[in-house]
Amino acid sequence: MTPVSSVQIFAGKILAILVIVSGATYLTALLLFFSSWLNTSNDAMSLLPFGMMLTPSELLIVIVTIPFTVFVMTAVCISTIFSLKKMQDITVNLQLPLVFFLGDFFCQMFRGTRPMTLEYFIPMHNSLALMSESYMAQEKLWHVFAVLIVNTLVALIALRVTYKKEGLYDKGK
Repeated sequence: MTPVSSVQIFAGKILAILVIVSGATYLTALLLFFSSWLNTSNDAMSLLPFGMMLTPSELLIVIVTIPFTVFVMTAVCISTIFSLKKMQDITVNLQLPLVFFLGDFFCQMFRGTRPMTLEYFIPMHNSLALMSESYMAQEKLWHVFAVLIVNTLVALIALRVTYKKEGLYDKGK
């Protein structure tokens, strides 16, 4: 058995979360895409319009954005878990961000206007705004870069602060 540091253990756990959750999200998106082709009513208020289509560049934006969003959400969850000591506090405090994220998702789905520039600098929300724009074929390249950079920086800062607070860098092994 090769000794590994605490940071390597947590990096492995984060990588596992990224792979599993991103994979599940891709599968869900694929099923959403296929189910859109089964919706023949094409009602304007339908959550899934008939025959949802994305250009290759729009599909690439969605595919690339997902793991960055998962990374920032994982970092927020890890920070929350380490800041709380009782299991019931952890469960309650992780449910609230999920409810907000899901609520934000549905607000973006039915939004009639484009996101404002400031929205691309709000972690997690920016991913939903970008994907909404992609589905409306209104995305801009700088929006993509802003979302990816903001989410990565926020995740790295949250993890660094949490690791320092917990002394994971100091222990080394």
